[in-house]
Amino acid sequence: FMKKNLLIFRWALAPVALLAFHFGPGQAGLAREEAKTSIMAALDFEAGEQWQQAIDSYNDALAALPDSETAKRHQLQLARANARTHVGELPEAMLAMENLLNETAKGSDSKLASKVRSSLASAQYYTGWLMRRELAEKKEWKEPLEKARQNFRLLAEQTAKTDAKASGDHQKNLEAVVRLARMDLSE
Repeated sequence: FMKKNLLIFRWALAPVALLAFHFGPGQAGLAREEAKTSIMAALDFEAGEQWQQAIDSYNDALAALPDSETAKRHQLQLARANARTHVGELPEAMLAMENLLNETAKGSDSKLASKVRSSLASAQYYTGWLMRRELAEKKEWKEPLEKARQNFRLLAEQTAKTDAKASGDHQKNLEAVVRLARMDLSE
């Protein structure tokens, strides 16, 4: 009789345990799945060069992803900022990258910090290039180019001993920034 009551009691508690899991740790799993779906959609939109839809999908993924997933959130913020550069939101993208660089530089993920710095330097270079092409004042277009130069130089120095190819790429980008700053507009 006692075993039967124990079995009935356990059977009655099973739905309570399942509900507790569903509304507790299960929510994080559901949120991760929702974020994963949005990330896959964003990557598909990027492949089709549908940048605004990619940005919207990254926003959905960030909204769904739990705050505790810091590293994944940083990667998504970088991807969203990179997509923003393609829709002409260069100043907003640079600001997002600068904020993200401040956050990632404090952390332990130096690879992500390098990716953020590289994207930021490229955005700064293109900002300077566009400003120069639109005949902005010299001091205006020099500022983003100087920041890009500093970032590419730092990246080249950081990767010099560990990754020769990356260091060479950063060195080439550094040289391109310097050439742009010195170039005559007739060229």
